Amino acid sequence: MVHCDYFFSSVDNTIATFEKKEGKAFLQPRKEVRIIGKENGIPLLACTNVQGAVKEVRGNKLLIDLRDLTSAARAREQVFNLPLIIIPDAINLTRRMLEPLHKFHRLAADMMLPTGLRECNSL
Repeated sequence: MVHCDYFFSSVDNTIATFEKKEGKAFLQPRKEVRIIGKENGIPLLACTNVQGAVKEVRGNKLLIDLRDLTSAARAREQVFNLPLIIIPDAINLTRRMLEPLHKFHRLAADMMLPTGLRECNSL
């Protein structure tokens, strides 16, 4: 599940507040998330990001605990000025979850690896 249309609103110590442009936030408290700042020309999973835990949901506002002041400061400088994408960070390692991830990684490898290295990807 990918969550879009959030923008950075404020930060108080380690708690960052995000607002959804339209609608309600559908993340649950204590859910581990990764906040990705989408950079132009860089694959999504290689973009600058920060990890945190959902602390509270208030309508269209999402409060995320970034755990320490260093992470909060780095995120404020590097991540929060970019278009934001929020994804769950704890992966349920069931076959249902792993199969699409495997297909995605295979597709990404086929697109990114030079032709000579693609044979190694056929495992």
